[in-house]
This record gives sequence, structure tokens and C-alpha cells, in this order.
Amino acid sequence: MVAAGAALVICVPALHQWQVDQPAADQSTATLLAHAQAPFGDDRPADAILRRIAAGDHTATPAQVQAALELTATESKIDSGLAALRRTVAARYGLPAR
Repeated sequence: MVAAGAALVICVPALHQWQVDQPAADQSTATLLAHAQAPFGDDRPADAILRRIAAGDHTATPAQVQAALELTATESKIDSGLAALRRTVAARYGLPAR
């Protein structure tokens, strides 16, 4: 029981800091990709890149788009909206949306 309490004391502040450190969606593509590729990163920054591109608000290099597609591949298997978004962006850049 003490070990579980100690784990919470350590993990809760760390999780809060991890959430605070997430970049805003309006940051540069390179910054968003860096956050998504960081240890314990998540797919939300890569998702933001794809959404901006699909909306026509942003351009990115094919390599950046490919990285965003790769980072969102797993999540897209359970999120049909993200899967459709990935297909749209991949088609725009002529890339496979595996």
C-alpha cells in the first residue's frame, strides 16, 4: 500500500508536467514533431499537423508529413476520423497512409 502511495506521489506530478510541456497546436511543424517523437511523446502534436494541413492552414515537407503519418498510424486503427484525415493528407502529398 505504501509503494502504491509513493508511486502516486511521483507519477501524478510527472504526468502533470508532461501535459504542461505539450506544445500548442499553432507551433511550428518541427516543434510539434519533436514533441511527438520525444520519449513518452504522444500522437496529439502529429495529429495537429495533419489537421492543419487538411484544413489548408499549413504546409509541411513530405518528410514531415511522413513522420506525422507514422506517428499517428497506431491511433488511426481505432479512430476512423483520424484514419480518414491521414488518407486525405497522404493523398495530397502522394504518400502511402499505411
